[in-house]
Amino acid sequence: MNKIAANTALTATAIVLPCGMLIAATIIIIRRNTNLLDKITGDMRTSTKGINLIKQYERCRLTAYKDSVGIWTIGYGHTSGVKQGDTCTADQAESYFKSDLRTAENAINTMGVELTQNQFDALVSFVFNLGVGNFKSSTLYKKIKANPNDPTISDEFSKWKYAGGKELTGLLNRRNAESGLYFA
Repeated sequence: MNKIAANTALTATAIVLPCGMLIAATIIIIRRNTNLLDKITGDMRTSTKGINLIKQYERCRLTAYKDSVGIWTIGYGHTSGVKQGDTCTADQAESYFKSDLRTAENAINTMGVELTQNQFDALVSFVFNLGVGNFKSSTLYKKIKANPNDPTISDEFSKWKYAGGKELTGLLNRRNAESGLYFA
């Protein structure tokens, strides 16, 4: 059962049963304890190695800045709702990071393929940087869906080294690190 189905089933149970309030409270507790829900659904989470990889390339900035393609960004690469002049605390940056990380993890978990922890971590880093839409429309995604151990997947990472039409050394380094981790 995937996470969405598990959440839907739990929510439906809360609505149908007479003691729905108690069940709804239980659902909230389970959702807050993601480790328990992950065990139920079989979802993977990013390891410390994967988190360190992402943070190495994202670096925390507490004042909004324009990234290499002109998108306002804050914290560890957080872009949602960010505008010029925004600031955040280190705790807020960490909260944004966890939320953005969960979005990337969920995108990988919904692929329906069995991955090693290193493969999962590498893909989360990729999605964290490029977004779910870019990932799902990529040849990288298609190749992983077909065969997650296809050696030509390595070439697909390096195709994503451009920002604003320019090849960036930092992006090439990140793609090489992700590919290296994927095949480690």
